[in-house]
Amino acid sequence: VTNALAALARHSVMCGGRALTAVECEEDTKRLLAVAMKSRDTLFLEHLYKAMLELGLESELLDHGSNALEAYLSKAGGLGQPNDSLVSAHQARQLSPLVELYKRRGQHSKAAAVLLRLAERRTADNAVPLQERDQLMSQALLQARAGCLDKARAESLGVDEQVHLIADKQKVVGFQLAIYVRLAERL
Repeated sequence: VTNALAALARHSVMCGGRALTAVECEEDTKRLLAVAMKSRDTLFLEHLYKAMLELGLESELLDHGSNALEAYLSKAGGLGQPNDSLVSAHQARQLSPLVELYKRRGQHSKAAAVLLRLAERRTADNAVPLQERDQLMSQALLQARAGCLDKARAESLGVDEQVHLIADKQKVVGFQLAIYVRLAERL
């Protein structure tokens, strides 16, 4: 299945002595995924999810978003680990589709929590640049605020506290950026 997906993604499939058009490849990809996503084999699905992400088929994967996909992305992104643990570049790449999945489902407070984790992550090779951290905090704050639109649900989930926490952290990053810019100007 993953080999067929790879060939379809590259638009290099031959059928009856002729190459399929891009439209035909997209249609075949949709049909193949519709069948493959019905599988109940967790290992197969995890392999399929990984292959799709590597092939750049994130949008198609999210279109079929399931609870198994959420579990896979959470695990691959290291969300089960303590917040102060290192996050590899590979893990960070797995968290971006998870944010999109949560947005599509209207689970804004979960999207905000993942964005906050991305902003505050520690990496083995280098720190998250301040500009990127600021952007991630801004996105997290927007998602947290979107989660407050339904007041009854927001109160039950403690979303107001999440909004204040992220806003406070974003202010700190803003101060850090201002200090960094001033110091850079002096050098």
